Amino acid sequence: MNDLNHKFISKWEEERKMDLEATRVFWETKAHSYNKGIYEEKQRKSKIVDMILEKGIINEESRVLDIGAGPGNHAIPFAKLVKDVTAFDISNEMVKYLLSNAEKEGVSNIFAFNSSWEDIDIEEKQMNKSYDLVFASMTPAVSNFESLQKMNEASKGYCYLSGFVYRQDSIWDEIRNNILKLDKDTEKQNKVYYAFNILWNMEIYPDVEYYQGEHIHRFATEDLVEMYSQKAQASVKDIDANSIEKISEFIRSKAVDGIVEEEMKSKSAALIWKAI
Repeated sequence: MNDLNHKFISKWEEERKMDLEATRVFWETKAHSYNKGIYEEKQRKSKIVDMILEKGIINEESRVLDIGAGPGNHAIPFAKLVKDVTAFDISNEMVKYLLSNAEKEGVSNIFAFNSSWEDIDIEEKQMNKSYDLVFASMTPAVSNFESLQKMNEASKGYCYLSGFVYRQDSIWDEIRNNILKLDKDTEKQNKVYYAFNILWNMEIYPDVEYYQGEHIHRFATEDLVEMYSQKAQASVKDIDANSIEKISEFIRSKAVDGIVEEEMKSKSAALIWKAI
């Protein structure tokens, strides 16, 4: 591996912010509202799955691995088109929603389990070169070179990885700026940038897709209080009780009939490449 790639790998590792337990707790807390707001209200179809089908990457005999599958946003649409889908998530609550959603839609070819990508031994689970597509959409599970390389090792066909270029969340941004006094750059993620350069230097040349997003997410007030209290504790070491109380008060001040609306604007990028 050349010196330039070592620099990208090292920089990516330096920026790595994921704490597995904090990530698990955050998504356990968010599972109910995420399932309701993302899957039930908006995600009956997946434009990304349709795009991958149009590119000829999958067919009815394909096997798909969905990393950080959530409540089935893409796993269920994939399952309707392919032979089978292996899907997992660090949150057990997300896996429960995925299985429930699949059952409601009459989908029975998804094998779903609770795990982090970091903890999965693909040799032990006989996952080496087992999938026509290894898919990781907007998940913190792929957060360094090792987790990226593991995607290549599991795929006998293609890989898909996406992440934010930028993201604005109206409620969280106010909490971060005015209560936690954090610099927005502390949350900056360059996952797609590092992954693209690392793959390029491995003589793998990914296609790049960009997406604009603008959504209104609706949360039960207490769900959002718990979710952002957990996120604040993960973001600020030894956060004081007064700051947590201010977060709770701020969120409750935004509630109407027990619901808080948060505006999210984003740009994301996706890499699609032939695995080696």
